[in-house]
Amino acid sequence: MFNKISSKENVNIKETVKLLKDSNIRKKKELFVIEGFRICLDALLNNVSIKKVFFTEEIYCKHKNDILNIINKSTYSYCVTDKIMSLISDTSTHQGIVCVCKIIKNDFNFNNFNKIVVLENIQNPINLGTILRTCDAMGINAILISENSCDVYNPKVLRGSMGSAFHLPIIKTTNLAESLIKLKNNDFETYAMILDNEAIPINKLTKKDKIAILIGNEGNGLKSETINLCTQKITIPMKGKSESLNAAVAASIAIWEITQDEM
Repeated sequence: MFNKISSKENVNIKETVKLLKDSNIRKKKELFVIEGFRICLDALLNNVSIKKVFFTEEIYCKHKNDILNIINKSTYSYCVTDKIMSLISDTSTHQGIVCVCKIIKNDFNFNNFNKIVVLENIQNPINLGTILRTCDAMGINAILISENSCDVYNPKVLRGSMGSAFHLPIIKTTNLAESLIKLKNNDFETYAMILDNEAIPINKLTKKDKIAILIGNEGNGLKSETINLCTQKITIPMKGKSESLNAAVAASIAIWEITQDEM
């Protein structure tokens, strides 16, 4: 039914390790790696194209029917030893199953969306994973992400998103300025999240039918040229002594504010 691998020199193991560690390889091969029973099953249920699945005998026995479903949808399947599984794992203790999947291609159809989050130069994979998960939970329609941001298919991003990367259209743009102009031409109000007391407090924002909210880099925020292209500047009012919020926390508050009228 499936092949067995016990050697670290196996070409499939070497290729998977490269995909796990190198975003350029992921981009070139158009493949990414996910780890763990829950996220692998989520990929299956969301019709993600699974090219290879690696699993241990232990997890196969524990979740036989579900693992068989994943195997049946995968192009290739391999039973591996614990030692080999550790080599293709991104966690301190492997989770017994790894899938190599085809990168998801999404089209940006403005007619299908009314709530969009735009991310510029987000670098921390944990922040990005949290933002994706929050967008999914709050009903955001799509994510538009700048090319210089962290790789969406970084294992830490995928793990932090808890499968949300499979539920949301995520579109990487090579020209953010051009994308913002297209949003405005399609009747989107574009809101730049900034630290400025003169910006509109987000809780005072007049809700529009079509909204795109922009979140910037963890340390530097949005670029000035990006801010200037937006319809309005908005901010999160703060009463305490802290001068700023973590990017994922700020994004979560903003996402809550623009979606709560639809809950």
